[in-house]
Parts: sequence; C-alpha cells; structure tokens
Amino acid sequence: MNSTTTTTTTTTTTTTTTTTTTTTTVCITFISTSSHRQIPCNHPDVVAIKIWTTDSQTLFVSVYIPPVPLFTVDDASAMPVLTAIANTITAAVQNEQRSTSIIITGDFNRHHPMWGGNHIPPRFIEDASDLITFFQTYNLSSCLPRGTATYWALNNPGQNSTIDQTVTDNPGLLVKCHLYHENYGSDHRATYSEWSLQPQSKPSTKARKAYERADWARIGEEVVRQMNPWKQIKTRPTLDRVVENLTAATAQAVDRFIPDTRPTPYSKRWFTPDLKTQQVEVNQLRRSRNDERGRGPSRKPSPRTGSSS
Repeated sequence: MNSTTTTTTTTTTTTTTTTTTTTTTVCITFISTSSHRQIPCNHPDVVAIKIWTTDSQTLFVSVYIPPVPLFTVDDASAMPVLTAIANTITAAVQNEQRSTSIIITGDFNRHHPMWGGNHIPPRFIEDASDLITFFQTYNLSSCLPRGTATYWALNNPGQNSTIDQTVTDNPGLLVKCHLYHENYGSDHRATYSEWSLQPQSKPSTKARKAYERADWARIGEEVVRQMNPWKQIKTRPTLDRVVENLTAATAQAVDRFIPDTRPTPYSKRWFTPDLKTQQVEVNQLRRSRNDERGRGPSRKPSPRTGSSS
C-alpha cells in the first residue's frame, strides 16, 4: 500500500474546499490515498474530513464562528455552528466499530481564561459559555499553550487576544502545535499542528529465558572464569565492586547459555517438559483404547455340533 503526504488547511484542503476563516492550520500525516474523504456538514462555515486506519478514524474539522457584536443586541450565538459540528460527529461515529478521535481548528472568536489567560472581561467569559459546554461534552482540550496570542489588531498595535484554537479529545496524537512563523500580512497568526495517525501496532511478545533448559554447571564455570583472579576484599568499596562484577558476570552467562523462548498467547509457564511427556503418554493410551473400541469385541468360534448316526 503506497503512502502519500496529505496537507490539510482551513484555507485549502485535499478536497479543494475552502472556508472564510483567516486562520491557517496545517495537519500533516502519512496516509493511504484511499483512506480519507470529506464528510458533509450542514453549515457553510464548517468543513470536515475523515481519515481512517484499520483500527481508528480521525475527524478533522475546520470552523469559523462569527464574533459577538460589542455595541448591539444582535444575536451572534455559536450554537448553529456547534450544532452542525455535533451532528457531523454523531453521523461519523454511528455504526462505527473503530475508535474515533476529534481534532477541531479555526477561528472561534470567543474569549475565556481556559485558553486566553487571566485577564478576560466577565462579559466575554459569558459569551463563551456555549463553547465551553461543547468542549466539555466532547472532552476537548487546547493544543496551544494557554495565553498564546493568535490575533494582533492592525489598527491598534500591541492589542492581542487568543481567539484561534486547535483542540482535540486525543492529545496523544499531537506531535507539535505552535504559531506559524509567517502571518502573510494578516491580523491572525497561523497555527501549525502536526499529528501522528500511524496505526498502533500490537506489542510483540517479550522473550523470556527457558530456565528449565539451563546448563547451570556451564554457567557456573563461566562466572568463575570471568571473576578470576579473585581479589581479596578488605574494604566496603571493594566489596561493592566485586558484587557489581559478580552480578554482571552472572547476567552475561545466563544470557549466553540459557536459550530464549517466545511463548505463544496460549502457552502456560507452568506447563513443564515433564507435563508434556505425561500428556503424550495419556494421549497415546487414549488413542489405543479408542482403537480397541473401534474394532469391537473379538468373536470366539462356536463349537461344532456332531450329527447322530
């Protein structure tokens, strides 16, 4: 199976769809060309793709949430966007046996101490309540360090805030996440994130020593050979060195003269060679008895009856 590098951004994705957000988040992974596709989202400001392996799938969501007007009573609720994302996640995990990870990135246009630092006005915190509830529902946490400024006002130098985020419910997949080195003249700093979507390989069975087949006499001879000539022990440091050398020599001899065994998932450590011999004998007796039953009882010839003359 060939692998290819797939780059996903919120401005251009592999499915050639675009969003209106000014944040660019790059997610790089090595995947099969037939293991990703765009999934439908019922909102113009949400784009999602699904990447899957044999045992897991990952949802990448790019989002833009409009800002809250400061001096008007217009409703700028984040719920329509968050509901669309929730519906997309529900559809993606429905009837899906593989584990699912969620990665959401974009311009959230909300302020909260959870990601923006300590100096957040109370009204802004209240405006982020729907987003906080959404993050808690899906166990999402921010990938950027808390307080990392992602927005710098061009008309007011020095004013900055944290409104662009990358969040996930599986931080173990994250390789790195930081601000991109170039902002391309935008008032938003791009966020670069890298993820590892490699399938989790099953750990190999750890080899152990077959101590029941150990040649302890040969091991003892090897330890004596390595320790000769024995030094006279008069001080504690000398004793410590001798003990250390003896331990090392013993471990080396054991590793050299005791063979490894790689047990199968069905092997039992208590199943010794003696038990194996007894098992063979029992099986032989069982087969012999079954063979005798298959042949049936032997018939004796009936005595001849003579005719009278």
